[in-house]
Amino acid sequence: MNKITVFIALTLIATLNANAACTKPSGSYASTFAGNWVDTNSSSIVAVTSTTSTITFATNGSATGLEVGKRVGIFGVGQYSSSFTIPAIASTGNHTFDTTSCRGYFTTNNGRRYVYVMSNSGAKLSGTYYTNDNYLLLSNVLFEKI
Repeated sequence: MNKITVFIALTLIATLNANAACTKPSGSYASTFAGNWVDTNSSSIVAVTSTTSTITFATNGSATGLEVGKRVGIFGVGQYSSSFTIPAIASTGNHTFDTTSCRGYFTTNNGRRYVYVMSNSGAKLSGTYYTNDNYLLLSNVLFEKI
């Protein structure tokens, strides 16, 4: 009887830990990244950027963000600051999240798509940005919970 009780308890703990490891984004995250934006049609570098970003997610997965940095290229020259929003998580649309694979993507109101993987029980979002399928940021972007 004790062996069965221990087995059930360990199974429940393992299941809870597995589910906890694949949680949707919530709370505030910060990221610092630098990289080159490449035109996916011509393979040429069209911009260079260095950025610090913060994103705060609500319980439904919607979010507000702020990006501050410096850039050169087709997106502008010099220092910049840009705010953006992210829609709520849904089964289809501009913000999805798969609780089995811990993968998701969102599209910001300014047209950037971020493809990500959640890890460390929801403490990290790791992925990359691209815009309108034409421009890809050659840099991994890691948002960490703050």
